[in-house]
Amino acid sequence: MAQGDHERWLQAQRYPGDVVPVGDKLEFTKRVRDLVGIAGDQIREGLADEGTVKDFVKAVKLGVRDPRNKTCLNLYAQVMKLIGEERRVIVEFVNRLGARSEDDLRRYVETAKSVEGVGPHDGAERCVAYLEAYFNAYPEQRHAAIKRLGGLTPVEPGV
Repeated sequence: MAQGDHERWLQAQRYPGDVVPVGDKLEFTKRVRDLVGIAGDQIREGLADEGTVKDFVKAVKLGVRDPRNKTCLNLYAQVMKLIGEERRVIVEFVNRLGARSEDDLRRYVETAKSVEGVGPHDGAERCVAYLEAYFNAYPEQRHAAIKRLGGLTPVEPGV
């Protein structure tokens, strides 16, 4: 099978969201697939035995706990999708965000999108504009907030 044919074949075999191997990884993937085609039952016996599967699951679970381990995070998501459990992961993710409804989640997404590409000065300017409006509505809060930020007010309220 020619290199281009093999790449097209790999594309057809992959699941949505899979990474497509290139270079040395492409050659390795080709050899593994060829080997599985020739000796699949023997490989299944060696790799799918109960102890190996338990070790694999344990390793993935440990890797998922480390947010820097993108490989395990991606692998976990792929496995959950393959076994039809990705909805549980999504629901847990949404719950951890604190969203009580779909509208809450939409607001979170819109808020995140509204600050994409915004620099720290733009963000600070928005905060200051909000605080100005807030302190006009609740002037009794101004002194405590300014003091908390390390500033001084010319006259304390009630003096």
